[in-house]
Amino acid sequence: TLTVADGSMADQLITVVLRGDVVGEFDEGLTLTLSSPSSGTSLGNASATHTVLNDDPAVQLLMATTQVFEGNEGDDRAFTFQVQRTGDLSQTATVTWNLLAAASGASVDEADFGGAFPGGLVSFAAGEATKTVTVVTDGDEVYEPNEGFRIALSQPSAGLTVIGASEVAGTLKNDDVQVTIAANSATVREYHANQYPGAYFTLSAQGLSSASSALVSWHVE
Repeated sequence: TLTVADGSMADQLITVVLRGDVVGEFDEGLTLTLSSPSSGTSLGNASATHTVLNDDPAVQLLMATTQVFEGNEGDDRAFTFQVQRTGDLSQTATVTWNLLAAASGASVDEADFGGAFPGGLVSFAAGEATKTVTVVTDGDEVYEPNEGFRIALSQPSAGLTVIGASEVAGTLKNDDVQVTIAANSATVREYHANQYPGAYFTLSAQGLSSASSALVSWHVE
C-alpha cells in the first residue's frame, strides 16, 4: 500500500526486488498496477510495464522453413536452421544437434541423407550470437510419400540452457512422379476376321502436383 502525506506533491518511488538466478530463460514482462484509491483520489495511468532481460547463457532452435523437396539424382537440395544465443555472450559455448527420424508417421531414413543421419556440434565464439546450420539431402528419382524428420538440440555446454522447444519437426517432400497402369477388364475377346475389339488400359500419375507432364513408353508382349 502506497501512502501519500496530506498536501504532498512529491513523486513516490516503488521498488520491486527481483530474485536473481543463473538459469538461461526468455526475456519476461511484468506489469505493476495501481488499484483501490482512497476516497477523493482517482487514478490516471494505472499501470506500467517492464521487461526483465535474461542475463544468463541460453540458446534457442529456430527453423523458418520446415518443408523441403528432396531433390533428384545429381540435384540434391538443402535446408537451414539457426541456433540463436541470448543472454551472457561473454564466454564460448557449444551445443549438439542431430537430425532424427519422425516421432510418428512416415519417416525419413539414412538413405535420404547419403547413408547416415546428419548431426554435429554448434560452437559459439565469445560474443557470437547466431549460427546457421545447412543440411543437404541425398536426392533420388523414386516416388515415395512425404516423410517427417526432427532437428534436436542436446548436450549444451556447462552453464548454457536450451530455451523453448529443444526440437522442431520438418517434412522432406516427395518431388517425383509415379505412373501406374491397370487393365479396365481382365479379359478381351479376339472376335473374327475384320473385327477389331479393343483392350483398354488406364494409366494414372501420382506425385508432384506442379509437374507439367510425365512421359512413359508402353508396348505389348
